[in-house]
Amino acid sequence: MKKRAFLISGLVMTATALFLKTVDISYTVYISNKIGAEGMGLYQLIVSVYCLFITVSTSGISLAVTRLTTEESAKGNENTARYAMRKCVALSMLLSVTAGSVLFCSAGLIGNQWLADSRTVLSLRVLAFALPFLAVSSCFNGYFLAKRRVVKSSAAQIFEQFAGMAATILVITLFMPDSLEYACCAIVIGSVASEVLSCLFVFVLYCFEKRRTGTDQPTKRGVFKRIFAIILPVSASSYLRNGLITLENTMIPAGLKKHGASTEGSLSVFGMLKGMVMPILFFPAAFLSSFTSLLIPEISEANAVKNKRRISSIASRAFQITLLFSIVMTSIYICFSDELGLAIYNSKDCGHLLKLLAPLVPLMYLDNVVDGMLKGLGEQLSTLRTNTIDSVIRIGLIWWLIPMKGVEGYLIVLYFSNVLNSLLSISRLVKVSQIKLNVSCWILRPALCAALSSLSVSLSFRLIPHFLSQPAWFMAIEQIAATLLLYALLLPITGCFNGEDLRWFQSIFKASAGRRE
Repeated sequence: MKKRAFLISGLVMTATALFLKTVDISYTVYISNKIGAEGMGLYQLIVSVYCLFITVSTSGISLAVTRLTTEESAKGNENTARYAMRKCVALSMLLSVTAGSVLFCSAGLIGNQWLADSRTVLSLRVLAFALPFLAVSSCFNGYFLAKRRVVKSSAAQIFEQFAGMAATILVITLFMPDSLEYACCAIVIGSVASEVLSCLFVFVLYCFEKRRTGTDQPTKRGVFKRIFAIILPVSASSYLRNGLITLENTMIPAGLKKHGASTEGSLSVFGMLKGMVMPILFFPAAFLSSFTSLLIPEISEANAVKNKRRISSIASRAFQITLLFSIVMTSIYICFSDELGLAIYNSKDCGHLLKLLAPLVPLMYLDNVVDGMLKGLGEQLSTLRTNTIDSVIRIGLIWWLIPMKGVEGYLIVLYFSNVLNSLLSISRLVKVSQIKLNVSCWILRPALCAALSSLSVSLSFRLIPHFLSQPAWFMAIEQIAATLLLYALLLPITGCFNGEDLRWFQSIFKASAGRRE
């Protein structure tokens, strides 16, 4: 892929992701104001089960579409790529209808026995109808990603987000649910509506895409074998990981109860952690997630032609950008957590939890990037092994620590799990991509720059009384912007961002952009 095309695609997807993250945070604030922390906890329980069934419906299929389309298109076999796409859609329909039927029929058992809360049953049954539409949409989006049709993919995401929000707000406004059960049901009705409308929207976009027909005869032999070679290890990893994550999410409120919290208190803490704090932590990842998703076809293409130099170059740039960005975000979260908690949720408790979890940001961001690159390199089995080890240990620690230490125990679990998972994934990527980690320029010196930037800005704002009278949200934005600006100035001074890096970015805009990296 051309550098310029990669940049434009990345910028479009980044702008879309950032916009959607901003809208999603606003939507989360709206929902949390309507249903409170306890309602957020109940909703997160419902979502955790729903995500497990999403995994059954979609796991690995979107990746199979992306990889097969990329590989066949690179060879000029456009009709073979579309043939593989149709087979993936059919497979996703089969899996999603089966999963939806199971969810609908077993919702009572899951809600009453597993989640131990009958208020979740109605919402689970409603969500069962969204699975087929979500599964088909994921196939179309995988195709658009492989073909670098980022405008179409971005348009579909924006349409889905606003359709879901509009439907949810409409239901809540018209019916004004007087209980958490029906309030959560109103939210999931919006989710179902958004999936239906989004599926129709991306189908129309794909129909226009089909007009670009190829002249080759589709090669049908071996397509199913290649599809299953991709989806089976990914699915096994996802089933295990998401199954254990769902189990983990149900164990957390139960463990908090054993520690002495009430049902309302345990759901409130769970909702604050999963539904309110985590979205803030992952909000800046919008700057990285789009380029990360584009790395899968890029690194798959390089791997297909055995271009080791390009693989190493892509992996190195991904590491460098992720670490430089995530380190400064960690510093911002630590220094300005109270301001962010008050500005977004008007809650000091959210700010306190944000500060405690901030050091995990580099590991969380890096883990997502590394996972995407490993999948692009066909390392599904290694991710399966890593996720299995991580998930089993997490479950054991949750069962042991949370009843004994409460929220503190869960924080210990998060730290241990993220460190372990990142070390295993990074070591595997370093081995297969042969990159060399620059600890000084990518970690140590950026950490010093970030600390100096955030502390200087924090001290300056505290010494100027004028700023203390400003609204919390405006003051938080000013502090974050000033920190990022100072950090950007310090990076080249300390050698973290040098002339070679600058020339790499400048080359994107040159006429020679068509040459491969």
